[in-house]
Amino acid sequence: MGIFGPPNIEKLKAAKNFKGLIGALKNKDYHIQEKAIEALVDIGKPAVEPLIWALKDKDYEIQHGAAEALGRIGDERAVEPLIKAFKDGMSLVRSKAVFALSKFRDTRAVETIIKALKDRYSDVQINAAYALAALKDTMAVEPLIENLKDRDSEVRKAAAHALGEIGDSRAVESLIEAVKANEAKSVYWVYGAKDALTKIIGRKAMTSLNKALKAVSSLKKALKKKDREVKREVQEMKKKGIRCSKCGKIIGQLATSIAEDIRRGGGVIIGGGGSLDTPMYQCTICESCGSVFCDICQRPSPDPCPKCGKSNLKPGFADLVQKYYKF
Repeated sequence: MGIFGPPNIEKLKAAKNFKGLIGALKNKDYHIQEKAIEALVDIGKPAVEPLIWALKDKDYEIQHGAAEALGRIGDERAVEPLIKAFKDGMSLVRSKAVFALSKFRDTRAVETIIKALKDRYSDVQINAAYALAALKDTMAVEPLIENLKDRDSEVRKAAAHALGEIGDSRAVESLIEAVKANEAKSVYWVYGAKDALTKIIGRKAMTSLNKALKAVSSLKKALKKKDREVKREVQEMKKKGIRCSKCGKIIGQLATSIAEDIRRGGGVIIGGGGSLDTPMYQCTICESCGSVFCDICQRPSPDPCPKCGKSNLKPGFADLVQKYYKF
């Protein structure tokens, strides 16, 4: 630091004073930190070794700034030290180390960034996804697909973006599922998933897919509405019960089937239709109009229905009754 104020970054840069420039990385003034990083990047390769040593500094701000500068310089000597910084550093340092590693087309760097997708801190996961988006390495496709299920919406959004940038068709099905599962909730990160799909399958195909997804969404809403209506009707029917069309008496279900009644010697006249083992209601029903009559008002017979006049009176087999009175 200067005697009467902030460090003179230009003078430190001209003198290649690495100690002074690296010390400025922890300056309280953010702008001084940024200028120090710029100066180190401008110096380039001669600054690499001092910056690698700075990655081991106890001050996380110095580590953080050193990692950014090394990534921007892009010297291969920095790969292993950055990987070590990722393994040993706190979350802010790991996050910056991951982003710095994305500047290197190195398998070791890619493998480390992929591991960062499962970091316990979401900011590291997010930076890892954006780093992989820049690298466009297909090794990352499956791990990124897994991150579409993460609890953090920002992690999911970053994963979708990376998959779109990589452009691998393996991601299409998972991205569609993500859109289908969340579109109805108007979740903002879904737009990122749609953008990713557009990049992979093309705008024309995405337009068709959007129409199909909207149709599915509308159908689901209609089915839910219908389901609610049916449930409401069933509840109303249960409250009202089945009543005789003549006298209004509530009609109950028999405790036994006709077959059981015959076995006990009941001598019931069946009158046609239905299975003997089918549960019974204590009624006669007209198969033409669905009118029901209690066993006092009307018995099964060839006589015409008192309601519609057609000769279609049957015993109250449960399956026939429930055809008209759904429960």
